[in-house]
Amino acid sequence: MVSLIQLLIPALEISIDKLTLIYLTSNNAHDDRSDITGSSVEDVHPRFPAPLFIPNLETLQPCPAISPHQDHILAVWLVRFTNNIDLLSVMNHLQRVNYHLHHEDRKIFHDGDFATAYIFPAIHQCLSLSGDAIQADEQDTNTLQSVRISCLLYTAEIRRLFGINGVAAKLHTQKLKFYLENSTHDWGELGMLRLWCLAMGGMESEGADRAWFAAEVAREGAEMGYPMWHDLEAQMEEMIWFTDAHRPKFWSLYHGFDDTIPDPECLGIGNDSQDQYPEPDQANPGVPYPFIGW
Repeated sequence: MVSLIQLLIPALEISIDKLTLIYLTSNNAHDDRSDITGSSVEDVHPRFPAPLFIPNLETLQPCPAISPHQDHILAVWLVRFTNNIDLLSVMNHLQRVNYHLHHEDRKIFHDGDFATAYIFPAIHQCLSLSGDAIQADEQDTNTLQSVRISCLLYTAEIRRLFGINGVAAKLHTQKLKFYLENSTHDWGELGMLRLWCLAMGGMESEGADRAWFAAEVAREGAEMGYPMWHDLEAQMEEMIWFTDAHRPKFWSLYHGFDDTIPDPECLGIGNDSQDQYPEPDQANPGVPYPFIGW
């Protein structure tokens, strides 16, 4: 005979999960609890599982065909990292969110529920792949962990635009630098993905690490045939890139400004004019990048 408790357990589990989602999407989602209980700051596995009741990505703006860069990365990834499709799923998730943000009114940044419902699940998945969760040889692990951390860094400035406080990235950029330094010759046909990782790390790093990232972006960009910073930005826009968040920080990296906690209004959020970010060495085309030092 089935007991009353056995009949109530499924309903109870559903109710608890609904309450979890309501808690996460409450008006208090902007405080420290929104940081996946601190797991994001420490880059460790989340303390709690992700809620089951999260919106389907199909509720976002329909995404058109991906760029040639992304198409190439997808093709290479499916052959090289057949056992690491979860991370590819994270990138797809962020791309869908990215496209949606590009085509929404800026008022969306007053909607904390959107960040909680669509961005935090991707962060949760990234954190779930931290530590030894990614099973691969050392060579591939360095590459995969670089991508995972860069996906987290991609969300940093976007979370700030949503008014989420305490978005720290120092540990992430330090770890990313370690993985990138130890995988210089391991990326093969994924050079553009490595360049994107360098850009993500550079925009969120500080001090000497920031100088290293800036120099690597410039060097590897030039080696790939993009000797000017605006050429590099054009390539990044073909990756997972939200202009309102990343353009000001990318040009701050170029100019040597350390704005790890920037004021969006001071950085000209929403202004698509490249004239706001001139390349100061245009008078000397032989030296497209200025000396970067802090």
